[in-house]
Amino acid sequence: AQELRRTIKVLHDDAAVLTEEVTFYKSLMSPSSVARGLQIAEFDVSVTRELNQFTYHLLLTQVESRRDWIQGDIRIAVRGRRLGAQAGDEQVLSLTEIADLDSYPLKFRFRYFQDLSGVITLPLEFQPISIVVTAQCRGTKAGDLERTFTWIASL
Repeated sequence: AQELRRTIKVLHDDAAVLTEEVTFYKSLMSPSSVARGLQIAEFDVSVTRELNQFTYHLLLTQVESRRDWIQGDIRIAVRGRRLGAQAGDEQVLSLTEIADLDSYPLKFRFRYFQDLSGVITLPLEFQPISIVVTAQCRGTKAGDLERTFTWIASL
């Protein structure tokens, strides 16, 4: 009975992942059901083996019935609070302060979707609360888009 419960749980988890993927691909291929233009679709944070170091994964999509190339810049900031002796008000750390980057802001250029990823290292005694992703589109579809994600670091 326990083995059957474990198998059912695994199958439910697999079904949830597949449902999420189908929803993602539907939004790409059936834009009538979703808001149009550039979308900040996902932002995931994962724990690494190093102390206070995390990998991030950002997914951008374009929802249009006719997709041309879209390009622009991405800025990422982590909101949080200092703990310990330097405790205080909310603090915002730009990606330039917590990641080793060749250039900033990050650039994007795609027709359907694009993944951006990297590694961030948070200061000791910093408690992250949320991530703010700001996309600035250039060209004929110029405009700004901002989305805030709750900080949830997965293993």
